[in-house]
Amino acid sequence: MPRCVTDASGWIQQLNFVVFGLLTIAFAAGLHRGLRPTRTGIVGPALLTVSGIGLLLSAAVPLREDAAGDTYFPLGHIIGGVTLSLRLLRTAKAA
Repeated sequence: MPRCVTDASGWIQQLNFVVFGLLTIAFAAGLHRGLRPTRTGIVGPALLTVSGIGLLLSAAVPLREDAAGDTYFPLGHIIGGVTLSLRLLRTAKAA
């Protein structure tokens, strides 16, 4: 994936992160409105919202390529990826 983000067409992948993040947050809001206000009904949509924010953060701080052509991850991109991964890990444990 690093090559598709750092190429000239990397803006497409960033746009994918933005769209997927916004759709995830919208889904979480709709899910929250349709669930009972129990602990699970609040925590589930909240985790989805955190996941969407992680995707938006990953889009806001894309991968970088130095003069030698090596791809590196800025700190903000790593934080966004970890946020998304932790949310997915919690979902997998709950299932």
